[in-house]
Amino acid sequence: TTGFLTRVPDTSATLLRDSYGAQFVKNIFAATAQTQKIIFDIIQNEKIECDFIPCDSYYSAYKDGDEVLLSEWEGVAQADPCAKLVTGGQLQKAGLPFKQAIEYAAEGKFHSRKYILALLALMQTKGLRVFEESEVLDVQIGPQVILKTAHGTVKADKLAVAMGNPMSLFPELAVLVEPLISYVIATRFNTPPLSNDLFWDTSDPYF
Repeated sequence: TTGFLTRVPDTSATLLRDSYGAQFVKNIFAATAQTQKIIFDIIQNEKIECDFIPCDSYYSAYKDGDEVLLSEWEGVAQADPCAKLVTGGQLQKAGLPFKQAIEYAAEGKFHSRKYILALLALMQTKGLRVFEESEVLDVQIGPQVILKTAHGTVKADKLAVAMGNPMSLFPELAVLVEPLISYVIATRFNTPPLSNDLFWDTSDPYF
């Protein structure tokens, strides 16, 4: 993960609106904004050291009147009252080559592993038990969820799945999930060429 703490869904708001309606997209943005705030509050209230940086984020185009950007703005404008379309001088962030963008204010970024490890340490003081390197070999869903591992069986009321390829355990998801690979390049600069914000563009795949 690149550590984005963004309320922006990783699916086009306009596509979601056309498929499910404007209220659906508005509800998504409200839910992601609420979740984002919960994480911000946890970091602040629990004083978690995870390199958290408040910033803005920008869905950006390299030319004025970019059709992809303007189409997306139609969906976003109805869903996120804090977003705005910015152009020209409003977008001169450290000389970036963008001409137009959707700006999402009050976002953030963090070191996700530092956050998770600190959160786990905090929760262990409240009774949470963690079992690393416990590979789940099979999942049975009934009145309870039964997880079979190489060393035993776990029963639970609920299961949260956070894995790169859930189809290895849930082949029925094959019709819903398309596995994709993306890449991150990490660099170090004495003087960073970008502002401390988040940027992605309308290219497909985006940079």
